[in-house]
Amino acid sequence: MSDIEVESTAVTLAGRRLSLIVKTHIPSADATYPRMLVSLIDITARKEAEERALQGTAILRDIIDSTPTRYS
Repeated sequence: MSDIEVESTAVTLAGRRLSLIVKTHIPSADATYPRMLVSLIDITARKEAEERALQGTAILRDIIDSTPTRYS
């Protein structure tokens, strides 16, 4: 028996790009029901939120790095 989980991308027929988690369960050859099971979980909203957070962090880091420092 084998379970595999990976992140992947796909494109819908309408051309929208999706971020996915692909979970695959592959039973052993001698299993009672030797059928592979694949689940696709749409994580597009989460990936977009992560990207916005990274961009915000980069902007704040640029502001901090470009601000003159005063020493007393």
